[in-house]
Amino acid sequence: MTILVDTSASRALGFASQARTIHRLVDELARTYGGALPVQVVAFDQVTTPLYDGRADRIGAIESALIARKALGASDLGQALSWLAAHAPKSRIVMVTDGVVTAGVKTDGLGALVKQLAGRGVDRIDVALTGGIRDDEAALALAHGGLAHTGAILDLDQGVGEAARRIGLAVRTEIPVAADGARWVFPRAIAAAQSGDEVTVFVRRAAQAQQLGLAIAGTRMALSPVAVTPALLGRAFASAEITDLDHQLAKATGDAAGKLRAEIVRRSVAARVVSSQTAMLVLESDADYARYGIDRRALADILAIGPSGVELMHRAAPVVQIVAPEPRPTESRNKKPSADAKKAEKVAVDKESTNDPLAREGRDDRLGQLQEEAKPEAAMDPGGDVGHAHLTDGAGAGAGSSTAAATSPAPRDESAPAHVRLPDMPGPRSPAPAQAAPPPPPAPRPARPEPTRMPADRRVRVQSAPSEIAAPDDEVNDDGMAANRRKPALHGPLAEIERALAAGHADTALATASAWHDKAPGDVLALIGLGDALEAKHDLETAARVYGSIIDLYPARADFRRFAGERLERLGKAQRALIIDTYRRGVEQRPDHLTGHRMLAYALVRDGQYAAAFAAILDGIDRQYPANRFAGAERVLAEDVGMIAAAYLAHGGKRDEVMAQLDRRRLALPAGPSTRFIMYWETDANDVDFHIRDAHGGHAWYSHKQLASGGELYADITTGYGPECFAIPGNPKAGPYQLSINYY
Repeated sequence: MTILVDTSASRALGFASQARTIHRLVDELARTYGGALPVQVVAFDQVTTPLYDGRADRIGAIESALIARKALGASDLGQALSWLAAHAPKSRIVMVTDGVVTAGVKTDGLGALVKQLAGRGVDRIDVALTGGIRDDEAALALAHGGLAHTGAILDLDQGVGEAARRIGLAVRTEIPVAADGARWVFPRAIAAAQSGDEVTVFVRRAAQAQQLGLAIAGTRMALSPVAVTPALLGRAFASAEITDLDHQLAKATGDAAGKLRAEIVRRSVAARVVSSQTAMLVLESDADYARYGIDRRALADILAIGPSGVELMHRAAPVVQIVAPEPRPTESRNKKPSADAKKAEKVAVDKESTNDPLAREGRDDRLGQLQEEAKPEAAMDPGGDVGHAHLTDGAGAGAGSSTAAATSPAPRDESAPAHVRLPDMPGPRSPAPAQAAPPPPPAPRPARPEPTRMPADRRVRVQSAPSEIAAPDDEVNDDGMAANRRKPALHGPLAEIERALAAGHADTALATASAWHDKAPGDVLALIGLGDALEAKHDLETAARVYGSIIDLYPARADFRRFAGERLERLGKAQRALIIDTYRRGVEQRPDHLTGHRMLAYALVRDGQYAAAFAAILDGIDRQYPANRFAGAERVLAEDVGMIAAAYLAHGGKRDEVMAQLDRRRLALPAGPSTRFIMYWETDANDVDFHIRDAHGGHAWYSHKQLASGGELYADITTGYGPECFAIPGNPKAGPYQLSINYY
């Protein structure tokens, strides 16, 4: 028997207890089926590692081996199944996991991988679910994947004795369910069950029926009604009906699928039950309600605690208007602002720019109790915790007030990490929306050729002549920025770790980071510090698992996914599959985030997938973005299309096809070399300013966008995320360049 143990980051809370449970499970298997039972214990997350192979009664220090491995990394069941197929697994497999896939093959692709194991002698997979947040559908896909014998879905939290007993029981499948006098029954068949299982069957009685009769596998039984809480029963029925509709949706296409989606949304909203087509949002203004087509006077009934227990409360209170933030004054930025004026201006921008309800959603932390302990909102706080700036051509990120020298004009072939606080979005391990909510309708735009979705007048090239030249650095000085530079970029444990690393004390840094992570395994800053220390120790595989942990803890957060991908980019080619996977999922979750398309496209370029990269960047530029949401960013995208097209042509792309795509969008290949510094940040809660200084004392920033030595800052994005771009056409002539950032 092969026991496949989930050691991903979501298991960190109580992982030592899980390790002991695995030991007790093997001991129970030895008592039940004999000590000579061959047992193999394999740990998996984003990588798979064998830990033990031998007799069940000689399991030895498996608990210590699991604890030493730690709970880190994203959960990639697909790669675990592929590893098993390549490494002679036992005929029976027991998977100990929560079933939630956060990387690699998605749930609907697991069945095909399970079938491959049949050729390796595997005839049954049982899934022992553990933890508070579970994916039952993934467990079913694994246990019912088409092997010779259907596996069982076990609850390991009910005890190892019960799990070991049920591992030895047969599983019956597709057990028919029928009800006399019913107009609706769900489920109509029990997918799989073992002797002694309890199953809930939902039945709506036909109007003319006097009584109900239920039959399971042809065996009829009489039903006796009992009193229950009506509100809870109604909610349970709504969930069952939505699940039934989801099953129908999986088989539907065209108009039928659209009608089913609409019906799921209707029932989900009416019953206040989150479904595959809905998500919970915090709407903060009347404009938000208008954006999503919600009548603020149509208050839904809600569950409440009343005199008789749980009741359905009808709400008919008058609506209080929510005042929208005042619009930002359109004052000129052509003169040097004072520090106070800049601060006041940026505060106004902050209030206005946090305009994305999806970015403000509450999180449902996978680690449960770690939500308060980890405090991700503090962990990624740009107000001083992290202040590195990493800026590259193709991708870059940063926050805080700090500097980075750019000594080479050649673009770096890597993405850089975004050390920033990230906005609240759908919580870890919670169901993500089927697709991002639509942005508000953009302002009317000029006519454009079909089938593109962007007007031609926004297709520009970096060829504009200087219209404004910045004064030398001593003549223009942002006092607020100078004051911020005097503040330390880091404080707390992360500062201690970085100081130790700077002093060459990697062992001290690793000990500090490990202790911090052990105390707060859900703290993103602790993961950053641990990853930095492991990189300094050249343990890149464990560092990759650390960064993959961010994906596992926040799989429904596109911004966290991008941040984790940027960190993984530092570790080299071995992580490219995971990098591309997390960027692609980020785009699927938030296609309205422009930077996600760029990051995916350039990751594909670095992996040599030029056709896919070209398709990805075209998808990004063809999308409509809210008016004035990403000032100047579509100019960046237009240049990206040209550069990636050139790379594709240089690696076998068909010129006629590539040029046709460019011509349809009125774009062109780059006319010559250029150097771009691109900055983005993973929040709309801050306005981040980009400052570029050359070796001649020139200084470009939002008020003076050009350097006399050459180069232009495209735009000042005040609504979050970026990208902001400084481009130097031709060969840079005034290096080294110093790049700085300042945020408000």
